Amino acid sequence: MTATRAVFLFDMIHPFALTTQRVAGFALGLSTCLFAWGVSDGKVLPRWLGTSGLAAGAVAMALALAFREDTKADQAAFVLPVLWQVVTASVMFRPLGTRG
Repeated sequence: MTATRAVFLFDMIHPFALTTQRVAGFALGLSTCLFAWGVSDGKVLPRWLGTSGLAAGAVAMALALAFREDTKADQAAFVLPVLWQVVTASVMFRPLGTRG
């Protein structure tokens, strides 16, 4: 493939990839909200965990909707849900008696 064709291919695919990234940020925020809602309703894990998950998901959805695809703020939509997943995993690995 020549360089001219590679640049043409990149120019054609790049906008689609950026839009897909924005949709993925929104979907990750929505799924985080839904999982956090389940944590809140389950009453097995601490209440603060469900509340923080709802907040992380809402912020992720807002960032994905508010900013264009080519900004760093849109990429920040992925940070809070992943951080919430790490915190949730660490809480779940603790012994049952020391939870919330």
